[in-house]
Amino acid sequence: MRPSLRQMLQVRENMPGIGTRAAKETHMTTKSLPDQITDAAFVVKDKVNDLSRSATEKMEATRVAAAGGLDSTASALHNSGEKVADLAHGTADKLNSGAKYLRSNDVPGIFSDLQGIVRKNPGMSLLVAGFVGFAVARALTSED
Repeated sequence: MRPSLRQMLQVRENMPGIGTRAAKETHMTTKSLPDQITDAAFVVKDKVNDLSRSATEKMEATRVAAAGGLDSTASALHNSGEKVADLAHGTADKLNSGAKYLRSNDVPGIFSDLQGIVRKNPGMSLLVAGFVGFAVARALTSED
């Protein structure tokens, strides 16, 4: 005799891990195709939102660390010798400015600013993107 759906679900509730697949398959076959598609879309949407949230959190942590690195490099340049004092101080000021920008803006704000720059300067943006792409490709294919 074949067990009923109710019996299979009771087995699943009483013994975790046993009958789970059968219960899910039975549940999925009782739903209409549009309902199954809707459920799948919600699952995909949740996974994409989780991935986006995770990526943003990682970028936020990197942003703070980058600001600290820029500050320490700026400080080292300010303390360097007199031979390159003007150049070092100018570079250090730019690094400090970059650190302040990173601290005062969140990741979505930075992306928004970057989009504005690209829209205002499409030619220069393509040139920079090409250079960055070349540098990354060169670094990845280096045999050192």
